[in-house]
Amino acid sequence: MTLRDILDAQRVEQIRAAMAETGGRVPAAARALGVTRRTVYRWLADPRLADVARAPKGTRPAPVTSAA
Repeated sequence: MTLRDILDAQRVEQIRAAMAETGGRVPAAARALGVTRRTVYRWLADPRLADVARAPKGTRPAPVTSAA
């Protein structure tokens, strides 16, 4: 295994984690990863990330409500 393979595998895991933490929202995942949305979409085209769930286009996170 080369250093490139190791770094690619690490990037795949970081993308998976960011997408999971953001509920599949690419813009939020891009902010978390410090890259552009375009970069995240390009990374998601990788066959190793075919199973990563994406939020439907135009969806917003549920509003946070305070417990009273």
